[in-house]
Amino acid sequence: MNKKIEKLKWLGLAGLALAFLLAAPGIFAGGQKEKGAAGKITLTYWPIVPTIAHWKTVGPAWSKDHPNIRIEYSTAASRAEFEKKRQVAMAGGEGPDLLEVWRGSDLEHYSKMLEPIKPWADKSLGAGWEKQFASFAIASVTAKDGKIVALPMNMVAEEFVLYNKSLLDEIGVKGYDPAPKNYDEWKKLCDEITTKSNGSVIPVAYGGKEAWHIVDTFVYTANQFAQGKIYKAQEGKVKWTDPVFVKTMKVMKKLFDNIYQKGAVGINEYPDTRDQYFYSRKAAMFVTGSWHIGGWGLPGGEKDGTKIEEDAIGAFLSPQTGTNPPKPTFEVGDMVAINKDSKHKKAAWEFVEWLTYGKGAVVFANLMQGSPVKKNIKITTLNKLRTKTERDAVKWLLPVLQTSEGDMRLAYKSIQDALGASIQNVVFGKNIKDELKKVQEVSDKTKR
Repeated sequence: MNKKIEKLKWLGLAGLALAFLLAAPGIFAGGQKEKGAAGKITLTYWPIVPTIAHWKTVGPAWSKDHPNIRIEYSTAASRAEFEKKRQVAMAGGEGPDLLEVWRGSDLEHYSKMLEPIKPWADKSLGAGWEKQFASFAIASVTAKDGKIVALPMNMVAEEFVLYNKSLLDEIGVKGYDPAPKNYDEWKKLCDEITTKSNGSVIPVAYGGKEAWHIVDTFVYTANQFAQGKIYKAQEGKVKWTDPVFVKTMKVMKKLFDNIYQKGAVGINEYPDTRDQYFYSRKAAMFVTGSWHIGGWGLPGGEKDGTKIEEDAIGAFLSPQTGTNPPKPTFEVGDMVAINKDSKHKKAAWEFVEWLTYGKGAVVFANLMQGSPVKKNIKITTLNKLRTKTERDAVKWLLPVLQTSEGDMRLAYKSIQDALGASIQNVVFGKNIKDELKKVQEVSDKTKR
């Protein structure tokens, strides 16, 4: 699946260097609607990314060059809240002019409500503009009917583990260097943290309440037992009761029992796990994606104002738990689309072009929110990261990303939700084979 990915060889192209990381979703922002002054247009924009922290840079950069087009920005405290808000608004014909969508089932669900992008891009950018993006990126924003209904902003990958070097050094833990390569080494590091801190520091923070995160971990793990088999399962070509997925479920149970913090299955990744554990210095490690390696630590970024603002934060690939060494899984992380019902499509397109193709693409890339998918963008903000540890983490990430293989997420929401629920049930002690049968039943009914 996704041979179009080309195993991220595009990352070797000049200009696609050093840009990663995402600051996670923030809180509601944007305030009340305000009517534009004479001659001015106000566009509403609902994304998860750019985050509130990003918008403090992106918003003014847009306004400086486009004083007659005001962007009213609004996000949500979590992806679940954002999705609910967006779904209700779009279904009721009250959606924003501009909105974020994600690849796969999410894009497909909204595709009929979104403005086809190609006619606008052809007219504004000329024929062949698609070649300015990584090939898999354009495929990711194309609906099943062949229409391009969004434009991509970045690429992200999983699974990675952030660690607070400063905190570990304070309590006398050295097991992070070299980084643990397998489950046993990771467990040994966790035990060392518990012992050296007298139980005051939680070893690993993980948010397992939402299906997207636990399924991402499942995909990452399943590929260690049989690379690519899980994608065949989602297409109905392999049964979910296959021994590979039984083994993967056993690993998930072991991780929740022995590695992740107690109650992980009942807490959201963002903002709860991040804020209550890692940002609060209560946890030494945090399981997340490439989006959290770099840009969040820039001055004015998400890390500012937290208890770890001045801490040195490193990263390593989530350790091997299957029979084969792990490879990161990846996808186009964030996209921007135009609501088909927008009354200001020309102005909306102007913003989309700016953010994904023009000057805004450079502004956004310098925030290191994932790797840019538009070619020939040079990142100039690496030296602004506070610590050598963080700068080294970004440099380390680039060759690791080049080894990425396979989609980060499943393409069908019905299967993702069913698998997420079954993983949670297994964590609570339910029978693995029975739970995988439930996933198979949903898969059998899923339209492809």
